[in-house]
Amino acid sequence: DGNCPTCRPRSCSRTSNSECWRSSQNLAAPPKNLGDAVFLVARLGGYFKRKRDPPGAEVMWYGYAQLAANAHFRELEDEYG
Repeated sequence: DGNCPTCRPRSCSRTSNSECWRSSQNLAAPPKNLGDAVFLVARLGGYFKRKRDPPGAEVMWYGYAQLAANAHFRELEDEYG
């Protein structure tokens, strides 16, 4: 029973953060490094990968909110079918 970033502040039934990524992103594997993880969260927030234009705080905020919502909807789907 861990505490994953998408389920804070309550405890999560998933055993690792990689399960949260798979459930919310529908990925075969978790991101390979932190840069990939940041890019995935930014894409959820509406970020377009442009030269010399890193994702900002607002895009990351929206991306994280979307990631958390996806994880919780997937959890509900698994629980109630």
